[in-house]
Amino acid sequence: MAVSTTSPTFGLSEYTNANFFSPDTIFSSDYPFPRWYAMQEWNEIIDPATGKKRTYLRKLGDGEMIDHAAAGTWFYKYLSVAKKSAGYGLKLDEKVYADYATKLLPRAVGYSAVLLDYFFRGTLNVTAAPGDVTFRSIKITATNNTPNEAMATGEVSLVIRYKELAETGSGPAKILNNPSADYIYKVATLKDVDLSSPRELTFDFSADPLPIYRNDMSMQLVFKGKLGNEDEAVAVSKPEAIDGVYTDFYLSLPPSGVYAKTDDSSTSATFDELRVTALSTIPGGLSGGTISLELNYRTAVGDQFQSVQVNTEPANAMGYVFRTPVTNGVSTLPQGVPVELVFDLRSIQLPVAATDVKIYVVYTNADGTQRIGYRDISEPTPVEVFNNTDRVCINNQWYISGSPEAIAAVGTDQFGEPNSDIFPHLIDDIYYKAGATGTVAYPLSATNNTLVLASLNPGEVKRLGYILTDYGFDYAIDEQVLTLDPNDHWYFEYTNDIYPGIGFANQRGKGFDSMYTIRGKKMWWGGSLIYDTNDIDGTQCTWESLP
Repeated sequence: MAVSTTSPTFGLSEYTNANFFSPDTIFSSDYPFPRWYAMQEWNEIIDPATGKKRTYLRKLGDGEMIDHAAAGTWFYKYLSVAKKSAGYGLKLDEKVYADYATKLLPRAVGYSAVLLDYFFRGTLNVTAAPGDVTFRSIKITATNNTPNEAMATGEVSLVIRYKELAETGSGPAKILNNPSADYIYKVATLKDVDLSSPRELTFDFSADPLPIYRNDMSMQLVFKGKLGNEDEAVAVSKPEAIDGVYTDFYLSLPPSGVYAKTDDSSTSATFDELRVTALSTIPGGLSGGTISLELNYRTAVGDQFQSVQVNTEPANAMGYVFRTPVTNGVSTLPQGVPVELVFDLRSIQLPVAATDVKIYVVYTNADGTQRIGYRDISEPTPVEVFNNTDRVCINNQWYISGSPEAIAAVGTDQFGEPNSDIFPHLIDDIYYKAGATGTVAYPLSATNNTLVLASLNPGEVKRLGYILTDYGFDYAIDEQVLTLDPNDHWYFEYTNDIYPGIGFANQRGKGFDSMYTIRGKKMWWGGSLIYDTNDIDGTQCTWESLP
């Protein structure tokens, strides 16, 4: 086929000796060129110092336009149109490479991304219930989440990623330093797992248990097997954070009802002893080893019981860890039998300013292997009582108890006595008892209590001390109610009850509990009691409206 030699001239200075191949031109299949349309020759200065030019072919149609489709050699301009059309005298230079890279690389990346998306199109959903992540095993539920493709049998691996904490410092309490930037990985694999439907899977890490002290822990599930029509497909879940590693054996409140207590009501008080019940469900129990406590905590800077978030120490580190052996001679945890463990804290004197409190009981076998009991317990929880009987609520209004105004508001009988008990009262012999839900019972006494207060005057608030407990517990209070006003001829006692308690919480990343304010005084409402006079005539005044 003859090639057109029509050469329209463009009136632009950079175009010299421009030849234009008509869009109607189709090059012969004998030529090495593909089906090109509208190729244009043009000259470009390639060396500004000497003015040296090079002839390039510009592609103007039939798809992508490109300025440097090819470069001409020094003899290219002497060739006939037929030779040029056959591709003689052309080469590739840096400008051609650059133009092609600009056009092709984004597409190549896009194609490769699509290809990767295909090969890794399989997706999984993985969940773990609270308590199913232990130091030695992890139970998860795996679900195929790949759209429109069934998953069959394959190999499943659970990958655990975390940063381990380092210990520094001298003395009984070590500092747990923040981890390095490097991650540590642990992998457990199961063969021949059928994921055609959601499955519960348990991965064994007993040969290489998860660490006690770590940060930024997550898990990711990887499946390799049949997906749709492909036999060696790969499916991966997104990383799922692991908030806590749970227990190999169970820890709970001891028979005394609290892990620790102090009757020192000051903010500088400390706990000298910790008790906990351990229950092993491990077949055959645990024997022949030793038991120790590892106590992990931070400390508040300032009074944390003022409804104001305070800073905590240690700075630039995760917390403190304190280790101490069991002191009541226990070395065996029989299967299914609860055992009380006692630990002496006098060498560390855990402060009531402690935050982020977690306890670990470590059972170390003779061969050095360990089983670990873990529990996130409450922060030190203040126990307070408030005698509000110096005020009385009558017809939705607060009065000073025993005042003429209060007597006039309730009226008097034929003997001139007030028609209701509107007098202040002294509260004596206050016994406070805390314990696990469902275990607290009356009567309380000098031998059945957690904390004791001898006397509480009207208008007075007192802190009996502090307890370490669970975030949910029960408590009860018993007392003696005494008269103070000689005109008070009423007999009055409180109907005692068992109340649901809430342990005080102050943990990084989980929040800070606020105290309740009554008459300008701060109280922890989750484990305390306010003594009121009875509301008269069924009316109800709010504590917020107290003067």
